[in-house]
Amino acid sequence: MRISDYDHVNHREMTQILAIVGVAALRKGELTTRQKQRIDRILAAASKRETGQ
Repeated sequence: MRISDYDHVNHREMTQILAIVGVAALRKGELTTRQKQRIDRILAAASKRETGQ
């Protein structure tokens, strides 16, 4: 189930993103390149799933 009609991310994916951001916050608040890539993969998969491609 999507969080809103304007967002493709579901609750599980949002929890994953928040966990990644939480770890970054513990490390001086900066996302590493690898963390950014993980978030991008989660968002791409959610978008692909919701658009049916």
